[in-house]
Order: sequence, then C-alpha cells, then structure tokens
Amino acid sequence: MNLLLRFFCLPIFLCLGFLCLGQAANAALNVFACEPEWGALAAELGGKNVNITIATTAQQDPHQIQARPSLIAKVRNANLVVCTGAELEVGWLPVLLQRGANPRVQPGQLGFLRQRISCNYWVCQND
Repeated sequence: MNLLLRFFCLPIFLCLGFLCLGQAANAALNVFACEPEWGALAAELGGKNVNITIATTAQQDPHQIQARPSLIAKVRNANLVVCTGAELEVGWLPVLLQRGANPRVQPGQLGFLRQRISCNYWVCQND
C-alpha cells in the first residue's frame, strides 16, 4: 500500500493541488488521462472540481490509439496530462503534445505527469 501511495497517488494529488491553486475559484481543472485507470484516479481525487477526458477505453490496446483531432483539441485545453509511460503511449502521445501546442502539459512541466515504474522480482522503482 505504501508503494501505491508513494508512486501513484501522491504525485497526482500534488499536481492536482498545485494546478488548482492557479485556477479560478469556480473553474474546473481539465485533466487528460491516457488510460481509464488514471482518469478514475483523477476523478476520485478531484471530484467535481475536474473535467476528465480519457483517451482510451478498457477494451482498447493503448499502443494502437490514433492521434485524432478530437484528442488534440482536448490536450490543447488540458491543465494536466496523466499517463502511464512504460512506452504505452509512445506512438500517439508525442503527436498529441506537439499538435496540441499546450505549453502547460509538455514534458518537464508541472502539467505533465507520466509514471514509469520498473519492477523486478523484489523491487519496484520509479524510472
């Protein structure tokens, strides 16, 4: 449980908190989640203060998503992008970020959160 809180919930909670500080008091935070699991976590943490867009469904292979214009528009308006990393989105997320041209959610910015966890038999570490 401690690993779950440390590597997954805490970073998202901190990003949501910092981004909410910069929002107007009644404006919802726009979150773009690459997978449904991240969307569910953001919805649970943010409640009614977030608008969630999820790029994939549970039935889709996250490696095979197309960078559609509707997804580009959602990234353009996002305050936070949350993705798994681990090369799941390598074929389409860079295209969305480039074409969305949203400086708040580019890699290295506060609005871009990608969890990359490497696990072997005994140890999980954040890459």
